[in-house]
Order: sequence, then structure tokens, then C-alpha cells
Amino acid sequence: MSDLYNSGFLKDTIWYILLVLLFFTLTWFVVIKFVFPFLKNKKWIQFVITLLISIFFLLMTILTSTNYLSLQNEYLECLDVFKNSAKEEIENDLINLEYFGVGEIVTSPKIVDSISKSYGVRLKPVRDVYYNVFEEKARDKYYEKPIRIYLDERNGVGWEKRMDEALRPYIIDLIKK
Repeated sequence: MSDLYNSGFLKDTIWYILLVLLFFTLTWFVVIKFVFPFLKNKKWIQFVITLLISIFFLLMTILTSTNYLSLQNEYLECLDVFKNSAKEEIENDLINLEYFGVGEIVTSPKIVDSISKSYGVRLKPVRDVYYNVFEEKARDKYYEKPIRIYLDERNGVGWEKRMDEALRPYIIDLIKK
């Protein structure tokens, strides 16, 4: 729950609820101040208007709560996926690492695979699917950080530079072209 609050999710939801309450209060004030004086003798119309406004407010509250709960469930499922994949990759001693230049622009795939496996990583192209803000923060906290800590402990500090230098001759550098 604190992750949702720190990432801004809960803060935004609270502001949304406050805006709905403000809208409800202003609407109710306008109805009481300007509509009810014209309907002094028609109590049933006042009742219907009050009922409609109350139903609208109740529906807004239910929709906001449902949206919040569904987003919270999605977020928790996303956390589980990231935690489990990080744990599984660390246990297998083979981390899926996004690496620019891998894919169709590798000149010697077998050499690249052997170099990367010596560092405990399996190189894959940079992802083209991006997560929303909350999922991205969860991915960073529960997948990227544990993976980076593990790889630093396994290979020593500065392992990425050493791996880059070893891979440089076998991956075509698109920036220079």
C-alpha cells in the first residue's frame, strides 16, 4: 500500500474523490439555493431532485472505489510478476538483460552468447512495450534493483563496462553509422 502512495497513485485517487465531493457540494448548494425556491409547493419534485443527486453521488463514489480497487489489484499482480521473475532469474543464475544492439545486428551470436553467459546474463533487445507509471516504478523497485544488486555481487562492481568492452567487436554500433 505504501508503494501505491509513494508512486502517486493514492494521492491522485484522493484528489479525484475530493473533486467529486466538491462537485456534489456545489451542485447541492445550487439546487437548494436556486431550484427549491421555485418548487415550494411541490414537495415530490424536491424529493425526486434530492434522490437523483444522491444517486449520482453514490454512483460516482462506487465507480471511484471500483476503479481504485481494480487498479490496486492490477498493481499487486504486477508486483508479484516482477518479484517472481527476479527471484526465478537469480535462482537460475541467468538474468534477462535488455541490451541495445542485440538482435539482428549481432555479427557473431555464439560469441556474444558465451560472453554474456559468463557474466550471468542473457542479452535481449530493448523492450518496445512500456508500462504505465505505477508499473514502471514497481518494475524498477522489485525487478531492476534486485537484479542489479545480484549482478554487482556476482560479477563485481563495473561488470557492465567490462562486458561492454568484450561485446563491442561483435555488436554493430548504430550510433556511429
